Amino acid sequence: MSPKTSSVGAVLALAQALGLCLCVLAADAFGQERALSRQMKLGIMFYERGEDGQAMDRFMDVLTRGEASERPLANEYINLITQRLNTGAPPKDAAPGLPVQLDPVENPGPARAAAPAAPEGHEVVVEPEAPRMVAPEPKSRKRPAVEVKEEEEEAAEEPARVRVSKPGKEAVERDIRAKIRAIYTSNLEKLRAISDVQVALDSAGNPDAIGIPTPVFFQSGIAFKKTAKPLLEALTSIAFSLKNAQILIMPEGAAVGDPKVLDMRRTMGISAHLYTAGISPARVRVNLLSSQVEIPKALRNFKGILLVFVYNKPLDLVMEGEAAHDAGPTVSLGVQPERVDPGRGEGSVIEFSVLEPPAGLASWRFRLLRPSLEEGEDLAPLNDVVGSGPVFHQIYWNGRKNYFGDPMPAGRYECVLTATDGRNRSRTLHRWITLAGAPSPERPSVRSRKPVGEVEAAPAGPPPADLGSGGLDSPESLVKGVTVGKAVSSKRPARARKSRASAKRKLAAAAQDKAEPDAEGQPTAPAGAAAAGAKDFELSFAPDSPELSPEAEAVIDQVGAVLENDKKSTLEITGHAAGAGLEAAALAKKRAGDAADRLMRKYGVPPERIVIRSSASDADKVEIKLTEAAAETP
Repeated sequence: MSPKTSSVGAVLALAQALGLCLCVLAADAFGQERALSRQMKLGIMFYERGEDGQAMDRFMDVLTRGEASERPLANEYINLITQRLNTGAPPKDAAPGLPVQLDPVENPGPARAAAPAAPEGHEVVVEPEAPRMVAPEPKSRKRPAVEVKEEEEEAAEEPARVRVSKPGKEAVERDIRAKIRAIYTSNLEKLRAISDVQVALDSAGNPDAIGIPTPVFFQSGIAFKKTAKPLLEALTSIAFSLKNAQILIMPEGAAVGDPKVLDMRRTMGISAHLYTAGISPARVRVNLLSSQVEIPKALRNFKGILLVFVYNKPLDLVMEGEAAHDAGPTVSLGVQPERVDPGRGEGSVIEFSVLEPPAGLASWRFRLLRPSLEEGEDLAPLNDVVGSGPVFHQIYWNGRKNYFGDPMPAGRYECVLTATDGRNRSRTLHRWITLAGAPSPERPSVRSRKPVGEVEAAPAGPPPADLGSGGLDSPESLVKGVTVGKAVSSKRPARARKSRASAKRKLAAAAQDKAEPDAEGQPTAPAGAAAAGAKDFELSFAPDSPELSPEAEAVIDQVGAVLENDKKSTLEITGHAAGAGLEAAALAKKRAGDAADRLMRKYGVPPERIVIRSSASDADKVEIKLTEAAAETP
């Protein structure tokens, strides 16, 4: 063979080898492209476009006729669609009494017309001035002086109302457990009273599963029967009363691996009702695949809709998929019941959650606001909780001062939850609780107008009993690494009244404040008392930066070391930022909030020991002052 022929053969062999490699690569690429079926790709495309109806049809088709490997993914997308449709505003046919509002924080405004009307008076809904705010305004405990004429001096001699001491933690816990258990028991009996409903209980008396025949809910199609409303309300109350439970809803036929499309859609109607009521999306999901659920033996052959309860399993508070968060973080807020009578020993469970989106979570804030007493007066906060990480939390509120004290004034109280993601997109939800009964005989005093810029605190009474700390199980037992912080409340000064009766009420309130503890049951310290026994620390920041430097972290470690031997002092954390205006104020709040959050997470400092303040000044720093707790006056 000639050298020329040999060279040609080598070239041809090399070309064949390269062609074979290209064919293999093309086959791999083609195989990856074909990894998802056409219906699955169409469903994802419609989901990302926001065309949920079209996407739902495709995912249903995958679940009934598609590849087994794609069914779990289709099931997850169906849950995402149901959450997206029902964690904002309620559906058009939602029952009255479930008011939900979704407002962008960037454009705060008055409550929408869809919200229920207030029983009386004028209402102003207050939103944070800056969407990235992580701490409320500072709380000042100093009261304005009240001038009294001679003929009104007798009002000052009136004895203050007898103070009700703060109840013990164990007494509050026992009462909360009993009240919530009573809610659960009464609603479970309502379910058992319905024919053909089956309930499997565990050794503690909690439900392992509830089986409900489909005809009890539906007659034809996916619309609920009118007679299904009491059953849905009972299920909702049970869900609120079982904080530690995650609920898996399975359609008829899923237990034997043969669910129909109609049954799947009906099941999603039940999950949509729970989402609309305010149950966290992290607790409720539709499961259309029996292989992923352990059904109790007593109900494995049940023909109907199954609700399976899973306990003590960590909640998944991280959401995947950017399309689910194009309008801000996924949030939920619910209250059950929405009308309570403190005089009859009733209370309401408040549940809220904030799930972390792919863009990250910048901050969230929950407030419980009392009704306004005057036209133009802001709603006074009873409870103000802030944080910067994903959270699931429950609060029990019985509408009384110091839990066992006098009932709060009758009226409509507002719950507000605001969350902002890493792209500065915000969501706000509103719920209302109506307190029944007669108005309080002593209305809170209306303070005289103060100079511009001076902030005054509202004697709003104690916060609700917190089911995450000192109530039922703490949220840390469910969500590892999540700390719920509590911030002091603030209030703008109210307009002054000039009548003699108003002056008398001011004196009575002033005398009462000297005898009663503040919102956390601690006596109000006089102005300037913070200097006694105080220990000061200072954290330095780079200009225009909220980041904690290594030097600042070292100072926080010093504070933590001191707190190991000091379990009583109050921490006053004041943020400073150079400049003026809202940007400097927001930066100061951010710095103080981050320092407080680091102390709570790293050293377990209880949030009730922390008071957050902020100040726009010429300094870029955070001051931490440890102040000895004052002894309670007998």
